[in-house]
Amino acid sequence: SRFFRAIIISSEVGADKPDSFIFKRALDLAGVDATQALHVGDDPVHDWQGAAAAGLQVFELKRPQVTLRELVVACAAW
Repeated sequence: SRFFRAIIISSEVGADKPDSFIFKRALDLAGVDATQALHVGDDPVHDWQGAAAAGLQVFELKRPQVTLRELVVACAAW
């Protein structure tokens, strides 16, 4: 991919969100520790639970209320 070093497809790794394995696999492929990553998601069950279980910080994306600018500000504060 032009923008990503790795793309994870749930059927290829044998896990679906919210299983923390899929998030841990993403960390492994990126070569980073959970403390160095931020997961952005809009679904409390599928995004936040699994990411938090994998040790990631989670940013709650409330569509359409949250803007890209708010995300950038939150990331800068993180």
